[in-house]
Amino acid sequence: MAAWDGVLAGLDAALRDEADQRGPVVAAGSLPAGLSCYAYAEVVSAAHRHGRLCLVDAAGAAPLAAVEAGADVVKPNQAELAEATGADDPWEGARDLCRRGAGRVVVSRGPDGVVTVTPDGEAYAVRLRKPLSGNATGAGDAAAGAIVAGLSTGRPWAEIEREAVGWSAAAVLAPVAGELALDHLAALRADLVEES
Repeated sequence: MAAWDGVLAGLDAALRDEADQRGPVVAAGSLPAGLSCYAYAEVVSAAHRHGRLCLVDAAGAAPLAAVEAGADVVKPNQAELAEATGADDPWEGARDLCRRGAGRVVVSRGPDGVVTVTPDGEAYAVRLRKPLSGNATGAGDAAAGAIVAGLSTGRPWAEIEREAVGWSAAAVLAPVAGELALDHLAALRADLVEES
């Protein structure tokens, strides 16, 4: 697809022109009809050519192709993970993606927070003590945003995952989808529970 080739060329040029920047590249959302499931794998390869990490947040076969290309972070929600791996258990599905080549898998589980699994066997979960009521639209995107922000500033992974749950919860409490209720963030952070 010629249009996609143009997108990749533009990405490559942007990464080359911004060689002094070290932030991760994000490949997220549904791929347009007719575009190969390997499109995000090409984004991962472009990121790696320029020394960048790549986070992939997608559904269908795209995450599997991206994992095979060595995606550094894959952030599916629980339904997307089950679709990609056939595993209903998020721990099992995340381990499957790590075996296939993911550098880290962070699974959004709605009110149950996130599950994180790494190829070296590290596995744990972070959640709020009590589920929230609100609009969950955009909560997964907020979690991905927290991961990217943490990677961009070099924060430790334990902090990144806690922040991902905090931002996701702040999105649920926001009156408008796509926003964060930042005035609640400190209290949400204090209400997090870690499990391994």
